[in-house]
Amino acid sequence: MGDCRRPMLSKACALALLAVFAVAVTACGSSSDGGTDTNSKAGTSSAGSHEAVKVCFFEHGAANTWFQAAYEGSQAAAKQLGGVTIIQKDGKFDPEVQAQSMQDALATKECNAWMIGQLGPAAYRYAEQAIAKGIKVCGVLVPLGSDAGSSRMQLSGETCATYRSPTAIAHDIAGAIKLACKGIDPCEVGYLKGLTAIVADKTLVSTLHSDLADTPSIKIVAEQEAQWLADPAYKVTQNMLQAHPGLDVIASSGDQMTLGAERAVKAAGKTGAVKLIGSYGSQLGVSAVKAKRWFADTVTLPYTEGEVATKMLAAAVRKQKPPYAAMTDVAVKLSTVGPTLTPSSIGSFKAEWKG
Repeated sequence: MGDCRRPMLSKACALALLAVFAVAVTACGSSSDGGTDTNSKAGTSSAGSHEAVKVCFFEHGAANTWFQAAYEGSQAAAKQLGGVTIIQKDGKFDPEVQAQSMQDALATKECNAWMIGQLGPAAYRYAEQAIAKGIKVCGVLVPLGSDAGSSRMQLSGETCATYRSPTAIAHDIAGAIKLACKGIDPCEVGYLKGLTAIVADKTLVSTLHSDLADTPSIKIVAEQEAQWLADPAYKVTQNMLQAHPGLDVIASSGDQMTLGAERAVKAAGKTGAVKLIGSYGSQLGVSAVKAKRWFADTVTLPYTEGEVATKMLAAAVRKQKPPYAAMTDVAVKLSTVGPTLTPSSIGSFKAEWKG
């Protein structure tokens, strides 16, 4: 990724982390909020074993560029630590595929640590079984547990969680929509969601509607699934523009979808007339915001999530003091600009994934 991804956390960033995050109460964490105590310094130590660490990384999809970036971050941490192996487990965006992969990993005792991007309820149930067997577990990208909107660590004995919750991301998108609609009454909005079958996305969408309910001038007049991909987004946006020629804003829960929407807006001759809002802060989204083609974007840091999660898991397996506190919301706590990117706030922010 060139200068958009670090091979490891910089010294300055590491010092900032140590200043921000609290000492974890135990190496295996608890079901408490990972970000409550943010002032005391986390402990680091070379004490403990140098046991070999095998991390099964249960991804939504190996071809997904967010997870590719998280994998690269985890690989960088593994190389730095030594004796750590990362094994990709492709969920193929299918909860049943992911569940079977977890069941197999439990049966074979393949790994002593799991990093999980949960696709469905079965994932956290297998994660609980893994914890009971002494496997160290960390959640990435989306909440790991029964509450798809929670920013808290939900599983007893969970080592860490690095995600920004769908509820928080919905707040970010809603805030960007309100900014885009300022002075427009009524403001017609088209929204592109990923897949309703994914619980985290369903939670995001419902929270977004709730957040916008207090602004009667804003109406989501069209809402379609676009599978987090540009081509489906292009097609459904064409339909949106035909059905609602007065659209003022098109927002999405993923930059690839906003890219597809941008193409449809351009083809319809409406460039500049429709404000575009992306999400998850990819390279393509950051470039579009800096060029003022898009009104706004939101932030995630997948490379850093993979890196931090791997270091936490390795420390837990080796019975060392955790390098950071058990935490959530890495994207906000480590972002230099906060959760939302606009042309005026984006500054020197560097994206960590392609999009």
